[in-house]
Amino acid sequence: MKNLLAASFGFALAVAPFAASAQSPAPAMPAMPAMDVSSVDCSTAPAHMTSMMSHSPDAMADTKPSGDTDQTYTDAMKMMLEHAAMMAKIEMKCGKNAKAMALAKKMLDEVEDNYLTVEAVRTGF
Repeated sequence: MKNLLAASFGFALAVAPFAASAQSPAPAMPAMPAMDVSSVDCSTAPAHMTSMMSHSPDAMADTKPSGDTDQTYTDAMKMMLEHAAMMAKIEMKCGKNAKAMALAKKMLDEVEDNYLTVEAVRTGF
């Protein structure tokens, strides 16, 4: 019985470091920036969305090329996803069509997932 107890204790000591590392949380990925749409006036929401769409190419054009295709791509995707998230939030706040609002919610969830993926790739550079 002593041998079994000693063996069990020895096994527990040998496995403990691995169990602890397996339970350690993964490093936190940056979350999508908080985008507060509470100040958006729904009567001007369509114009606000159109303005965002027309400024996106300008904002991307102002991005300085990094010389690295991967970096430039992920920088552009990050910006595009941030704009898409803002537009979805405005639709969810100001929209009137239930199907369009549901689509915005679905798209927002997907955009947030894609944003985290882009950030994970960007941190690998």
